Amino acid sequence: MPHSRSSAPSRSPMAIAVRRALGLSLSGALLGLPMSALAQDDGVESETVVVTATALKVAVPLAETPRSVSSVQREELDERNVQSLDESFRYRAGVLSGHYGADNNTNWFKVRGFDQATYMNGLRLFDPGYYEWTPEPYGLESVDVFKGPASILYGEAPSGGLINAVSKRPTAEPRGEINIQAGNRQHRQLAFDTSGPVTESGDVRYRMVGLYKERDGDLNGTDNERYYFAPSLEWDISDDTELTLLASIQKDDGVPENPFKLAYGTIQDTPFGKVDPRPTMGRRTTTRTSAPR
Repeated sequence: MPHSRSSAPSRSPMAIAVRRALGLSLSGALLGLPMSALAQDDGVESETVVVTATALKVAVPLAETPRSVSSVQREELDERNVQSLDESFRYRAGVLSGHYGADNNTNWFKVRGFDQATYMNGLRLFDPGYYEWTPEPYGLESVDVFKGPASILYGEAPSGGLINAVSKRPTAEPRGEINIQAGNRQHRQLAFDTSGPVTESGDVRYRMVGLYKERDGDLNGTDNERYYFAPSLEWDISDDTELTLLASIQKDDGVPENPFKLAYGTIQDTPFGKVDPRPTMGRRTTTRTSAPR
């Protein structure tokens, strides 16, 4: 019975030589790539690593956090001259702030479409209504927004997310600054920030932040005057134990803005005429907040 046998075509010596040459060149390129990359990395300075404890309640680099977290650091707060907490996230995705207009006694946020919960150093700030405690931005080191459900870590919290404000902490290096501002709407501000070691070994550190500012509101007849003082102390008890004491006192005195006006009587005629939309409907209020933590 006849059999048919198929034989592989023979390769010429030239084809074999070309194939070996290509293989050697590719191997050399792959071996040389990591070396060149390492050589390039040696000449590039690494960027500052942003660390946050909002998502996991432990200090973790932001790039390694498995949840959606945005952080506004002190440098950005200074560059944009943030005057209220809801101004912090005007350039962050998923956060709507100040959506009811100017308000000098309430911070307005929506995170992923839901009203948010506000925290200070991981502790909940409960607001009894429209007159809530508004943290002073000058006394903050950073502001984080945690996007998405967070009840596992923070208990009762809205589904959209939460805002966590982080206070300034004592620094190992001596530092100090005086801040003077003047601007429109009769804005005037005088503040100071000083920090450094208390002992020669540096195991005890302090920080004191103080501020006075006043400013007229966007509506006629509204204004706000604020006094703020926040001392803090940090002590390295051992290599593994650190004690941090934070305290702050804040007083606000002014006429709050009330942008909630009915269309009937402002833009729509009534039998009694119209209400002038320029003046405020509020009255002078004084808020004192003392928050040792």
